[in-house]
Amino acid sequence: MRLLVERAERLAGCGRWAAARALFAAAMTTDTSPAARIAFGVFLAECEQDEEAIAHWEQAWEEAKRGELADFRAVCCQNLSNLYRRQGKVALANQFQQLATRAEMDSERFAEDASLSYPTLTSSAGLLSDGDELDAALRLFRAAAISCGDDLPAQATIDANAGVTLARMGQTGQGLQRLVKAHRLHREAGDIAGCAHDLLNIGHLLQARSRRPEAHRCFQLARDLFIRLDVKIQAEIANQFARETGRIEAIETCDPSRN
Repeated sequence: MRLLVERAERLAGCGRWAAARALFAAAMTTDTSPAARIAFGVFLAECEQDEEAIAHWEQAWEEAKRGELADFRAVCCQNLSNLYRRQGKVALANQFQQLATRAEMDSERFAEDASLSYPTLTSSAGLLSDGDELDAALRLFRAAAISCGDDLPAQATIDANAGVTLARMGQTGQGLQRLVKAHRLHREAGDIAGCAHDLLNIGHLLQARSRRPEAHRCFQLARDLFIRLDVKIQAEIANQFARETGRIEAIETCDPSRN
């Protein structure tokens, strides 16, 4: 199932929407868990097919409730919260955020982490991620997100790290959503450096999904923020990514003026 979803996401990144839909449909047929349906919902949300995405996430949520799958319930509710927030439906977004938190707390694995502080959880998750123990790292990032409460900078940092971890697990759609959320939180917290690093990571994920014009813009924005911070090395790195993305796009579009 996971291979089907990854192939579908690659096709979507190349703009082959019909083929991507067909593979997502095949994945949902073979998957006994709600995972493939959740991934399809992420694909639909990225295509701005919001109502269809909501329908699939709600169905996945019902399946997760019937199967007593707390982790999947949490993912469904988090995705619904993010989408409603994007639509400006703050009350619904907050409602599903609370449901996501409750689902996390219902997880059997949450109880063993609940007594730890969010800095400890975040640090431990980072070490696990560095050691390629990605599932365990993501679990601790989720527990940290609950433990940190209303600490906006902490939420942003946790979401950014969770987004990178999801991307490394091959869940690029959900990783992208978490990084976009982290960028929003870093902006609200006034953390320019956090915003710049988020934009770099978002740019890499967009580039991996063949969304080169958007990736190019992210790298340019990251460069501009690093220049504001007078971090010359990071600004040059971001500029190199922007130039490389522009060069690839020029080759693909046969536009020599951008080479």
